[in-house]
Amino acid sequence: MRFVKLIVLVAISPLFLFGCAATRASSVYSSSSEYVDRTEITGSHFSPDKALLSDEAVAKILEGKVVLPESAHVAVLPLTARYGKTGRAILDDVNQDAVDSLLSSLEACERVEYVSLLPALLAPPNSTVSEIRAAAARFQAHLLLVYRVTIESVNRWSTFRAERTKTNAIVEAMLLDVRTGIVPFAATGTSMVEAVENKDDLTFSETLTKARRKAAGEALMQVARDTAIFLDRSTAPK
Repeated sequence: MRFVKLIVLVAISPLFLFGCAATRASSVYSSSSEYVDRTEITGSHFSPDKALLSDEAVAKILEGKVVLPESAHVAVLPLTARYGKTGRAILDDVNQDAVDSLLSSLEACERVEYVSLLPALLAPPNSTVSEIRAAAARFQAHLLLVYRVTIESVNRWSTFRAERTKTNAIVEAMLLDVRTGIVPFAATGTSMVEAVENKDDLTFSETLTKARRKAAGEALMQVARDTAIFLDRSTAPK
């Protein structure tokens, strides 16, 4: 009887059997009176010509506070997706619907004037912080959200001839204050999706691609929600 029930479960199960997502976020903001009383950092102490910071620059950064603009242009830069244990990376792990949802979440924030993708022609090849900051400045963006998708692991096995997969996706993101070069917020979203090949999939590769996109999209939306919460809560200290 248990054998029959299991076969029925596999037969009627949709493509995605199970999915879960989680996120971790951190920011430099503090509501303490000590932080509020700090001197605002108004310029960058990070020189692209110097590999190391001077002691004076370090002191000013650590003793200062970041004040985000009340009406900001936020640019978004997706870095190349990569795989942790599954070989060559592909660029379409996150579908357009997930990216559109990310942009909409940010655009709904009160302090955000508008949101746009950083043009691909401006994206630096090496993606160092100095280079992406300069690219965002050329685009007149006050804030730059940079994220990267990693497919951590993909397992494949068969159950009664149905090919199954478990996919873990990680989205790492940081919000860069273009004026100061400081990162006031960072988040990591994770999602695990289990999928089973069904009759609508031409090959198991299509099943796997759908699982990757779903896992990456869920992790990206976790990051989007946390970033939006941060922007809404980070009222500029006076």
